[in-house]
Amino acid sequence: MNDTCFELDAERAYRLAPVFGRSVDGGFGATLLSVDPPSHPEFYGMGHALFSTAVDYMRFLRMWLNRGQLDGVQLLRTENATSFLKNHIGSLRLQPLKTALPVAVQDLSILPDFSKSHSLGFARMEEDVPGMRGSGSQFWGGVLNTHFWFDPARDIAGILMTQLLPFLDTEFISVYSDFERQVYTEVHG
Repeated sequence: MNDTCFELDAERAYRLAPVFGRSVDGGFGATLLSVDPPSHPEFYGMGHALFSTAVDYMRFLRMWLNRGQLDGVQLLRTENATSFLKNHIGSLRLQPLKTALPVAVQDLSILPDFSKSHSLGFARMEEDVPGMRGSGSQFWGGVLNTHFWFDPARDIAGILMTQLLPFLDTEFISVYSDFERQVYTEVHG
């Protein structure tokens, strides 16, 4: 992953896309604000300060699909990768959350009709979603609607990246769902 880093350097900074948000009429507005995290914070929270490309991130997802192996190199022991992706919160389930700041994030309600738990690194599906990801699939999303999922049982991964606020923008989520359904249609007919 040669195009992934913490602390965006000058060689990559010019490639960073501006952040857009929905205007009152539903179109795209101008850049809302700088959402760059502070340089060299006391600690890095969640994905803050991670900069990557879709190509690099797909390599990361391929490693998970291959149970810790990428391009013939075993990066994680197979048993460790498998354990990492198991449900690590028992009978607890992820629940929808109401937003406190709608301009930045919509209500957190991803696939609300389906049971979700958490592995050591990702949200995890506990049941199949018809025409989409299956039980055991892992997923996450960044605040600017940089979303991914990977489905180890079906050997499928997908990434859809934007620079759009609010997080979980309704129109974005519709496009993301259509994208995922199309991927499964193409792969499985």
